[in-house]
Amino acid sequence: MPGAAFLSGERVTLRTIEEEDLDLLNRNVNDARVRRPLTSADPVNSEQTQEFFENVVSDDDSVNLLICVDGEDGPEPVGDIVLFKILPC
Repeated sequence: MPGAAFLSGERVTLRTIEEEDLDLLNRNVNDARVRRPLTSADPVNSEQTQEFFENVVSDDDSVNLLICVDGEDGPEPVGDIVLFKILPC
């Protein structure tokens, strides 16, 4: 089941990242086109992605969201975004 919508627009929805999204996150971070701008030199395995989910995505220090675009069968996950160093107003 997809995560809760955080923000919805006409063509894009940002939603919470759930454990069933880890395969997508793993594929994306291991794609050289994605990894290079992240300055991450080494590919990661499924266990490392699981640890990332447990230690980073699930913590309270940042907001990690899945980017979904409207597709024929509903919102299709295409990537993720993180907001960090969120300062109180």
